[in-house]
Order: sequence, then C-alpha cells, then structure tokens
Amino acid sequence: MAYLAELANTNPLVSTKVGGTSEEGRDIVQAIISSGLSANKPVHFFDCNIHAREWITAATCVWIIDQITTGYGSDPEITSLVDQYDWKFVPIANPDGYAYTWNTV
Repeated sequence: MAYLAELANTNPLVSTKVGGTSEEGRDIVQAIISSGLSANKPVHFFDCNIHAREWITAATCVWIIDQITTGYGSDPEITSLVDQYDWKFVPIANPDGYAYTWNTV
C-alpha cells in the first residue's frame, strides 16, 4: 500500500515489512507502530480484509493507523497506549481477493 510506505517514510513511529506474498505474487504488507520504548512490549495485532469483499475492514485498519499516528504525542491516551504496546496491522490480508473484487464484475 502506497499510504503505508509514505507513512513509514514520514513518521518515525511507523515501519513496514512484507509478511509474505499471495498465491498470485502480491505482497502482504504489515505496518508496525511502536514508540520503541521497550523491546518486549505486548502486541496488538489486526488483520483486515481477509474476505475479498470486506472493503470496510481495510478502511477501518487504515483509519485506526491514522488515529494512532496523528494522536501520538498530543492525545495522552493514545500516547500511553503506544508506549505500552506495539501495534501491528495487515490492512489487506487477502490482496488477490481484494484485487479480484475491483477487477471482476
């Protein structure tokens, strides 16, 4: 996702990695949000868009990512949560199905 790549380039809390590839060779991208305050923090993990037509789940993951990254440092509750936990998101866990629903009637 271009959004995640851009966010990782502009926000020090965010990094991305490819967790694997789909059957059709598409990357399965994970966004990691961490303040880096501890190496052994518990992790909150979200995988979205598992089923091809669940478009709202990918949008929800991206919205949560946005809320966390824009709220860190200004919202005490979000700042505390990011300092206590690492956050991992896979906004599109099924990239082949997602692409299929956009390209096939």
